Amino acid sequence: MNLSLTLTLLRSLLLPLSPSLSLHRFASNQSTAQIPLQEIPSSSTPFLLSSKCPESRLKGIEFVRRVHFILYVRNQAESSRFYSAALDIEPILQVPGMTEFEMPGGAILGLMPISGIKSLLGPTLPDPSKAEGIPRTELYLVVEDAVEYQNRALAAGARELSAVLPRDWGHAVGYILDPDGHVIAFAHEIEAA
Repeated sequence: MNLSLTLTLLRSLLLPLSPSLSLHRFASNQSTAQIPLQEIPSSSTPFLLSSKCPESRLKGIEFVRRVHFILYVRNQAESSRFYSAALDIEPILQVPGMTEFEMPGGAILGLMPISGIKSLLGPTLPDPSKAEGIPRTELYLVVEDAVEYQNRALAAGARELSAVLPRDWGHAVGYILDPDGHVIAFAHEIEAA
């Protein structure tokens, strides 16, 4: 089962800034279709931001080619096993110092050992290990079945913060802590009655 990143959030963040922003939908035959942002259904196949954002406050967004979300982890191998099991996907990159998972829409979820970022950026970076156990990020994933993903994450060693419950923003969401203390939310849209 593939994850579907929420386009509802994307619309709510970007539409007020640029009503003319459009996304490109990539079909299996490699063709693309440009679709106005407000017309994008909230659960659909992967989209990428259009490289043309006229009169937008998003000036410069056309230079962003891919988004990487990198989580600093204590144990790269342990965290890689956890995310493979919880998300039911295999890494596209697994080398000492970095594991990467390709997410829908072209985003990359990366796992970097704390020691790696410390050696990369040196003493100017506050030591990430000193914040251990203090949630510093939330990864919010809109999926087909939040309960299924939540259960898989719990079986892989996550700690439950909240069961999957209906929330007032139109999603049923459950929250867990991954082995490094990052908050992960699994959500699915609630059908209107």
